[in-house]
Amino acid sequence: MRSCKNEDAPSSISSIPITEMAPFAYVYLSCTKNAWGKKVIERWNAALNRIKPTQEYRKIPEIGHTDEKELKLIREHYGAFIKAQ
Repeated sequence: MRSCKNEDAPSSISSIPITEMAPFAYVYLSCTKNAWGKKVIERWNAALNRIKPTQEYRKIPEIGHTDEKELKLIREHYGAFIKAQ
């Protein structure tokens, strides 16, 4: 009988760049098209605009990326990513 521990599991996480992928992706929030939904979107946008200039927010696209070339690419395109939001 095998133990519950998985000896085949990797001890660390690493990322592998995929050449065909864009340097960043968009995430969309949607709500019902009524007064409640409009208010939710307005509050979301206000919160997002407050946190976008912070270093904590800048770190989010880098989470899970371990390849230095990949991180450099993310950092190079970060300004365009922020402007597009």
